[in-house]
Amino acid sequence: MHKYMAELHQDHVNLARLLTILEQQSKRLDSEDEQPDLLLLVDIAHYIRNYPDLVHHPKENIIYEAFARQSPEAKDVIEELLSQHHSMPSATTEFEDMIDSVAHGENIIEKTTLKTRLDEFIELQKTHMDIEEEQLFPLINQTLTDDDWLGLEKSLSDAKDPLFGDKIIDHYQRLYSYIEQQC
Repeated sequence: MHKYMAELHQDHVNLARLLTILEQQSKRLDSEDEQPDLLLLVDIAHYIRNYPDLVHHPKENIIYEAFARQSPEAKDVIEELLSQHHSMPSATTEFEDMIDSVAHGENIIEKTTLKTRLDEFIELQKTHMDIEEEQLFPLINQTLTDDDWLGLEKSLSDAKDPLFGDKIIDHYQRLYSYIEQQC
């Protein structure tokens, strides 16, 4: 597996950890005794908007487009994923704005509505990753050669993950601490 594919896979592993936290918070919305940590949800949405949506997906787009030139049979799945990459940032922003407005008392919505929106966001992210991991990543790993990767490396970002990378930025310290406590 090429280092960029390994990095993309690790990004998915990290995002899956965050989606698990979102699922745990969603379950709290079913409880009368527990309340979700809305600021934690805001931090997760902020991270998804600023790393997966702005760094991870553009990197995948470059790789997918190169792969599509070599593997026309994957054209349909690639087109679907590229389309999702185009629409996911606005879905993330809408989700983050909604959670942020509720967390700061600017908007009051029913618990059931909040849970529905949270669960839909989780499902969107999980379904997208599952298609990539199960259908596309194995094909890319089998198809792209070292020469292909050499050509792609000039176009691929080396931006570091601000939450799971070597240096955790200040904005994500609270979220990072929460993740560490869960392990």
